[in-house]
Amino acid sequence: MCSAIARLYNCKLGAAILRGDCASLLSLALNPSPSPDPTDPTQQQTAGKEFHLRAKSRHFRLRPVDDSKLPCGSLIWLCPALTASLFLGATANSVEEQALTKHFIHITDIHYDPLYLTNTDPETQCHRAQRSGASPLSWSLPETALIGAVTTKLDVDSGSIGPVTHYGARGTGCDSPLSLVEGTFEFIRGMLSRNRPLDFVLWTGDSSRHDRDSEVPRTPSEARTQNAQAIYYFQRTFDLTRTVVVPSIGNWDVFPHNTLEAPPNQQLEQLWSIWSPLFDTDAERDAIKRDFLEGGWHARTLVEGQLKALSLNTMYWFDSNDKVSDCSPFSNRGLPRNSTNPGDTHLTWLKNYLDNLRSAGQKAILVGHIPPADHDGHRLYSTRCYEWFVHISGEFNDVILTQYYGHVNKDVVNVVIKDSGPKAGHSTKETPYKLVPVTTSGLKQLDMDSVRVVGTIKTSASVVPVHNPGFRAGTMRLGRAATLTKESQYFLNLNRANQKYQEDPAEHKLQYHLACQTDVDYKMEDLSSASYEKFIRRLQRDLLPSSSKNKKHSMLDTYNYCVDANENHPRTGMPDDHLRLSNGVVQAVLITACILFFALLGGFWWFVRQQEGDSEWERQRLLFQDVEPERIRWVRWASRRERERGVDAHGVTI
Repeated sequence: MCSAIARLYNCKLGAAILRGDCASLLSLALNPSPSPDPTDPTQQQTAGKEFHLRAKSRHFRLRPVDDSKLPCGSLIWLCPALTASLFLGATANSVEEQALTKHFIHITDIHYDPLYLTNTDPETQCHRAQRSGASPLSWSLPETALIGAVTTKLDVDSGSIGPVTHYGARGTGCDSPLSLVEGTFEFIRGMLSRNRPLDFVLWTGDSSRHDRDSEVPRTPSEARTQNAQAIYYFQRTFDLTRTVVVPSIGNWDVFPHNTLEAPPNQQLEQLWSIWSPLFDTDAERDAIKRDFLEGGWHARTLVEGQLKALSLNTMYWFDSNDKVSDCSPFSNRGLPRNSTNPGDTHLTWLKNYLDNLRSAGQKAILVGHIPPADHDGHRLYSTRCYEWFVHISGEFNDVILTQYYGHVNKDVVNVVIKDSGPKAGHSTKETPYKLVPVTTSGLKQLDMDSVRVVGTIKTSASVVPVHNPGFRAGTMRLGRAATLTKESQYFLNLNRANQKYQEDPAEHKLQYHLACQTDVDYKMEDLSSASYEKFIRRLQRDLLPSSSKNKKHSMLDTYNYCVDANENHPRTGMPDDHLRLSNGVVQAVLITACILFFALLGGFWWFVRQQEGDSEWERQRLLFQDVEPERIRWVRWASRRERERGVDAHGVTI
């Protein structure tokens, strides 16, 4: 059959089918070769074999072939052959794509509060309703009451107090109710059921409630039990035998908050006992436990032989942690070898691990709770720890793919830059690297002609409703080296979700929405430092007054919308969601189009059959050879019948 197809289209169509080239198939099918040139003597015989068929006032031109007999049914067999070829090719490509592509999410700052009550006063952290003339309520709960659903013992008659806040009170300072935590993990589980399972999850800390209610102060047991509650949801949502969860210590995961003493200390042991189920199936469990108990940091393998996740204990660099001192003074000659400062010890571990990864030709993703600086560029680490960390981030830019943090409750990118101008200094007392936020104010500070982007540090929106809850999803491409290809930011319109719950409590489920994607909205090919450098240049062009006059929505407008999607309601005039086709949908459309074309071709063949009779021989002659007049065909048929019967029409023996 393939040889017949190859002869039909001079071997091109058959070859296209064999290699599963749908584009070539469509091109050959829809654009047949032009008619022979009558001035070319080598084509005159071929030209003489063309014929025209008029049917229902339509003119069809059919390509001739040589005199070899070619069954017309081969055209019909082309459809299933094409479908099978495309399906097998798509399946093979899909399997290869899945092996080379890794998917992950970044979730942070859950801040689960088991004391949260709907329709209560935000002044009480949404723990109770303040009534005039009534003394504040106060409860002392046992540790066992803090796990699971909110106990009915805390319910109060809400009456008409405040708005409906079933899923949380946005922007009030109240923490996450159980309904928001459960609904978020339920949405992620549903997202996984529609797509392939996640390869890894970056969980950057802060799972317990804030200590802002003087009537019900937070206890040490709450920090533990609310972390245990988060572990329960991770176990219920993900298959931990194939999805790696990388946790990091937040400043509210310890007690008192913002406080963690130098190791060894009991809090690290308690956190390990709570988080240990995440490492039960890891072959490197013993090494992870050793590093974690040594200082709260650890490394996990994300892709064997290619990629590691380094979970940082940013508490030892945090400026608000008064239990540890600042790091040693910066020097390009290196960190002090015998320092007992936990910040220095952690920096030494990080540098040594990155050195080993560089030697092994592997990459790393750094994850932690507190970023070096916030979304406005304000430093969050101690002065010298900050300088050391930015320097290490720049020096190992060939190893570090990117960095993910939480804490600031906002989706912002900071870039690590290096001065590349003629006046770039080489002082041993200061680092040549700096950290600049990709915001409107930060863009105005950057002179892209004299600096070079060498790395990125990103913070994500949080689950706790400081703004609209959100999380980040990402895609990575493997090959000779791992490459980040795409990130997507999801957000929940919290006020709308509360309203829908009020309308139909029994049926409503949380629905996060896609805010922005780096490939579609930012037009970024990947998330390398070079791509961010090009992206920043585009944003800076949009800052020019002449650019804003010519564009309805500039790239800078789109970027600001994406950054603010979790902080504000979706803006009018900007897309609330996007209609995008996945690779699988595109393949299905192409296959369907090919099947439809050849089905129409088969329908045409059936039409000719109905017009010219049922003889297979006649159909072959109609489609591929000159057709004799009807009278001659009838005489030939009658003659053949007489020879078969042996007598003529008058009964005389022939």
